[in-house]
Amino acid sequence: MQDEIDHTSFVIISECNTHDTVAVHLFQKLLIQFLTDTLGHVKKICYFSDGCAAQYKNRKNFLNLCLHEEDFGVQAEWHFFATSHGKGPSDGVGGTIKRLAARASLQRPFDQQIITARQLFEFADSEIDKIHCQFATTEQYRQQAEFLKDLKMLAQFQVHGICILLFQSPKKRLQFDPFHLQTRKDRN
Repeated sequence: MQDEIDHTSFVIISECNTHDTVAVHLFQKLLIQFLTDTLGHVKKICYFSDGCAAQYKNRKNFLNLCLHEEDFGVQAEWHFFATSHGKGPSDGVGGTIKRLAARASLQRPFDQQIITARQLFEFADSEIDKIHCQFATTEQYRQQAEFLKDLKMLAQFQVHGICILLFQSPKKRLQFDPFHLQTRKDRN
């Protein structure tokens, strides 16, 4: 049987407005659960994102990448586009949901407007067939933050790695390729 490439759109709508590495870790957890439920075994995930320091390009997320296989059971690599570069299909999917929800909200009576994250999720999940939607609660975010805090990962691990700058016209991309993770105990 030949390997086939298939496309699916997956969106997480969150009621939590904090978008940091905790949110990224939670969204990865939800995404990987969706992928394994849908596809079965996943060998490797290749992430592509912009260079937002608060969400992606920071020491906590590099550690997240180093521990990705341990946390999620799947190998991963992460590619970062330069600021204002790297717009892709995900931006269009998010824009489609917002546009359709805005139009539907304008067509509804005043007391049935789509004004909360939960209402947006319920609309998208029931009305948009080709996009799989997942809802993330503030409580899930809080639990994920507690999980990551309890591990005290930043105090226990030092990340060693290679940063490779790849200049591709017209977009610049930074690739982080971790090759070694060592605990402080192992170094002594």
